[in-house]
Amino acid sequence: MSVEFSSAEANRSLRFHSDCVSSAAFRRDSVSLPAATRFLQPIGFRAGTCMELLNSGQKISVDSFVLGLLTLSLAGNVYLGVRVVNQPGSVLPTAVKPAIGETVGDFNAQDSTAATRVPSETKLNTVYYVFTPSCQWCARNLENLRAIVAGAGSTYRVVAVSLDPDVMSYVAANEITFPIFVNPTRETSAAYGLGSVPQTIVVSPKGIVLHHWRGAYGPPILREISEALSVRLPGLKEPSTAGDH
Repeated sequence: MSVEFSSAEANRSLRFHSDCVSSAAFRRDSVSLPAATRFLQPIGFRAGTCMELLNSGQKISVDSFVLGLLTLSLAGNVYLGVRVVNQPGSVLPTAVKPAIGETVGDFNAQDSTAATRVPSETKLNTVYYVFTPSCQWCARNLENLRAIVAGAGSTYRVVAVSLDPDVMSYVAANEITFPIFVNPTRETSAAYGLGSVPQTIVVSPKGIVLHHWRGAYGPPILREISEALSVRLPGLKEPSTAGDH
């Protein structure tokens, strides 16, 4: 039988463990083995108090007791971490690649003419927008992409990239008039950290990463991109109007 508990319950328990450890260490006493066993049961079962543990009859060393408490605390943290990661929409706190200031090479992908590389740019910043036709958040973000494309000119250029090469029906259904590149090479995918969508990367003519965002344009990403590109963005479509159910 699995036992589930909330973050608040876990935090209260871990604080209690810490208090018990401090009390035991302060007294330099020994504690009851049966009482310690009861206390070290998972949250949701009976938990004793520090005084019960410290004033019991049968003895174990305080070092063993403290070690047991610390082990349980660590296990609780690991359990909560796994619970959070497995929740829908959870995001791991990993480093974003490519990092701001990192130099990346040419973006090798194909367009409708089967070119093997996105044309190099020597004067303007390039906004790489990465998506897939099946991504619902990309669908809700489409009007923001249109606004970015419309705002391109003397400040930046836009390169839209689909990680799914089957985009023709998507282009037709959404009346997309700007070019879309597909089939980025393995080296490009690794260098630009492609994988999650939508993804927006701004790169200088010298190949230096100036900005990098992962996710649809909800706040605060919407504000940051608007300021970085000096463009007014409409925000996300409601799910019902973007095909999200």
